Amino acid sequence: MMPAPAPVRTDILLIGGGHAHVEVLRRFAMLPVPGLRLTLATRDLATPYSGMLPGLVAGAYSHEEAHVDLAPLAAFAGARLVHGAVTGLDLDRNEALIDGRPPLAFDLVSLDIGSAPSPAGIEGAEHALPVKPVDRFLERWEAVEDRAVEAGGRFRLVTVGAGAGGVELTLALKRRLAARLAEQGMSAEGLQLTVVSDMSEVLPAYGRAARRRIEAALHRCGIEPRTGVRVAAVVPDGAVTETGEVLPADAVVLATPAAPAGWVAASGLAVDERGFVKVGQDLCSLSHPQVFAAGDIAAFGARALPKSGVFAVRPRPAMPQKPFGFKPDQQTHGR
Repeated sequence: MMPAPAPVRTDILLIGGGHAHVEVLRRFAMLPVPGLRLTLATRDLATPYSGMLPGLVAGAYSHEEAHVDLAPLAAFAGARLVHGAVTGLDLDRNEALIDGRPPLAFDLVSLDIGSAPSPAGIEGAEHALPVKPVDRFLERWEAVEDRAVEAGGRFRLVTVGAGAGGVELTLALKRRLAARLAEQGMSAEGLQLTVVSDMSEVLPAYGRAARRRIEAALHRCGIEPRTGVRVAAVVPDGAVTETGEVLPADAVVLATPAAPAGWVAASGLAVDERGFVKVGQDLCSLSHPQVFAAGDIAAFGARALPKSGVFAVRPRPAMPQKPFGFKPDQQTHGR
């Protein structure tokens, strides 16, 4: 006879399929903890690695290479899978609110939900294409490509944001558009791409040598950098700067600094000035001991780390070593 499974004593809820939670699932699959039940609640069943987005757009990677399929990973870990968008947390009752589903109870909860470009201060941002969530961007980008082909290659694209992500993505988009036009026997000479930033230089967080090389690459690819220019609005036919200048565009991409989901702060968690969850070195919320956060959604102390995959994956190996402080002989956290 098969031994009876250990009774569930602690329910851990993982919200989001980010890098840290992928590693938690993998490690629990290899070394399950008796009495602990994992549940993954996620809006998307395939989690993309955002750092691979430019390569995916440029055709260097396939969709499968740039995504992790969460359903088989959850099954491998013996975790329950809830496919739905979390819209809030009731931290008095220890329940997650999920769109179209009943509340989901937990003893411990971890947030790894990433971030999205902030449209703060930009009117009409709904006319633009935010680069995150990645899969939403890819879905909408297909229609942009079709419009470029329909226009015979005479197409204008403006990217708002000249950090590493915005610059690299714009280079990849130029390559992708050129390749698509070539497939149709069309020239790419009519493409006009511009990267706009309110900073004085592109890649402001990088050294002088790196900035010069990127600027040279942009000019070599026919992409115009516009620095010291703040976009105040996006309209159907372009972007409008705070001085009233209109930058004509058939599509506007938002690669602005990251912002968290609004429900995070509304749940009552301690957050920083931008709305990211304040955590300690153990990734535990500073205000609620039953809540953990990792990746973009986490804020470490006074030093704000860039919201990029390079930093988001750093907590990943340490997180599951002692899963959320759980020990098999301890009492449940909340129920």
